[in-house]
Amino acid sequence: MFVGETNRGWGSAGEASEGLQRLIWSNSMPFKMRTIKVRPDGFEIEVTQPADSKSAEDIASFSVESFISKISSCLW
Repeated sequence: MFVGETNRGWGSAGEASEGLQRLIWSNSMPFKMRTIKVRPDGFEIEVTQPADSKSAEDIASFSVESFISKISSCLW
């Protein structure tokens, strides 16, 4: 599947005004967040698969990443 993107709204393509992403199905459902709720002392996150309690309680086992992939040229 190919997904097109624009910088309309909140700037999904960063400085570029367009983009194209190719999505490939890996035949497995990813482990991901289902819901996030704000709590007075942080966040409550519900995930799609059971998490190991030792890892879930260790803040060092978490990481957050953000990236933008830009296409510099296209061959049609």
